[in-house]
Formats: sequence, C-alpha cells, structure tokens
Amino acid sequence: MKVEGKNSRVIEDGVQLAPSILDADFARLGDQVTQAEQAGASRIHLELELDGGINVETGRLGVAAGANVLVAGSAIFGAVDGVVAAMKRLRDATRLL
Repeated sequence: MKVEGKNSRVIEDGVQLAPSILDADFARLGDQVTQAEQAGASRIHLELELDGGINVETGRLGVAAGANVLVAGSAIFGAVDGVVAAMKRLRDATRLL
C-alpha cells in the first residue's frame, strides 16, 4: 500500500522514514540531507529541546521560538498542586502557540 506523505513523498505501507539530523556528519550535512531527500526521506528529524528552568513562562517562550521538547523537572515534580495539575498547566500554556 502506498500513501502520499508530507511534501508529496510516497510512503510505503504507511511508514515514514525520518533520518535524525543528530547523527549526521555536520561537515557533510548539506550533502547528507540532500542524499536522504533523494532517497525518499519523508522528512529530516530534528528535536529542539529546552532543559533547565522550564516553567509556564519559559515554556511558552521556548515553544514560541520553535522548541518541540520541554524537559521540566522541578516545575512538574515540585509543584505544590501535584504532577497532574502542573503538567496540565504547562501543556495548556504551550498548546495554542
């Protein structure tokens, strides 16, 4: 079964291949990304992760700047109102950006 994926790439059996840029040779990054695209990569995978001091305010700023992973420790596990409430608060603050 073939389905159309993002950027009009054909995906076999509904599986997308997304090579991670983190494992690329940065001296040859342009060539490697071009090769991956020519070989049919659905997309190039890149995580922009923020870690340290993440709370509702910094999380919102980070997501607005392009982050797609927030690593929050004390804001979640140290919250007076509990883990569930803290996660909901952080998720709600960053959801609509």
